Amino acid sequence: MKRILDILSSMRVAIILIIIVATLSVIGAFIPQERTEGFYVEKYGSSAGELIHHLMFDRIFKSFYFVALIL
Repeated sequence: MKRILDILSSMRVAIILIIIVATLSVIGAFIPQERTEGFYVEKYGSSAGELIHHLMFDRIFKSFYFVALIL
């Protein structure tokens, strides 16, 4: 248990988490949020639009993984 806590409280893990949160925030800043799936398909094409929707980039700040990283 102590080893796990040491790993999770290390500077390396903190930096990695900050980089991930920053990257997701930049994605959220450039992709318009809270639009319909059709909007993304029309703007970015079929494959990219569906990928944006499935990865929850269209509502990234409410996605389970972003909220989990922030907590």
